[in-house]
Amino acid sequence: MTAQEEYERNLDRFQRYLEKRGYGGTTLDMYPRAVRMLWAFFERAGRFPSPVEITVGDLREFAVYLLSKHTGSSPTGYIVGLRRFFGFLEAEGVITRSPARNVFPPKAHPRPANPLQRRELSALLRACSGSGFADLRDMALFRIFMATGARRSEVVGLRVDPDDNGRGALDLAGGVVELRDRYGRTRRCALDPHTVRTLARYLVVRAAHHNSGLSNLWITKHGGLTTGGIHEIVTARATSAWVKGFHLHRLRITFAHHWLRAGGQPGDLMRILGLRSRKMIDGYADGVAGSRSIEVARARFADGP
Repeated sequence: MTAQEEYERNLDRFQRYLEKRGYGGTTLDMYPRAVRMLWAFFERAGRFPSPVEITVGDLREFAVYLLSKHTGSSPTGYIVGLRRFFGFLEAEGVITRSPARNVFPPKAHPRPANPLQRRELSALLRACSGSGFADLRDMALFRIFMATGARRSEVVGLRVDPDDNGRGALDLAGGVVELRDRYGRTRRCALDPHTVRTLARYLVVRAAHHNSGLSNLWITKHGGLTTGGIHEIVTARATSAWVKGFHLHRLRITFAHHWLRAGGQPGDLMRILGLRSRKMIDGYADGVAGSRSIEVARARFADGP
């Protein structure tokens, strides 16, 4: 077996391990991506090591490379992913000791929360303004992210009863959706009238789709939509809408930003977003305070000093 074949086999096993352990969303994307990036790093150097040949020095050199190419918390996530991967290989007996044991994530310096502007939100919705199945589905996707601040894994996990939409996660009559996180915890979030109407239109065209018998709320011509599929859809729509620097977490940030600016309580926001710690909420609150200070300064100097 070549080093490439061994790499592919171990990565496939690691991916299945993560799925069985309930990992989803960003984590399920990021950890395997870190392994692929490490292999690409070796390839560029003309090396093709097997797992037993990779040293702590190799991983520390890779960590330096990550810090030179990525900002924010991404390097931390990738290093954590590699620690999980090599820990998995050690537990499986592929290697005797993980070379990542003494490789620690760099301290992340959080970036200020960067909510989307109203014109950017409008542009995203206009990008889905057609009448075809994909347009209506993608419009409903954006609407539900905007209305709830939900995670990608929570939205992709929404289910409906093919014979009775009212018995699924959606209660359009009551304007409510039930979200489930990767730990199985559920919470109910309100849907605004625009989102309710958009979802109702999507359910009508969904009922005529050849995959309407699936329990997945979000379907494609190939089956149920995946987290990776959602990423591809929203990225393509954001590109066509000319929204720069878009990623799904910015919709979550935007929801939190609007909630706090409207005077909503941080404790309620924690419940709505399914958070267990105030740390993230405090970061959102700092972003709101920063944007307010900018507005005050602009107003102060609008007519000159």
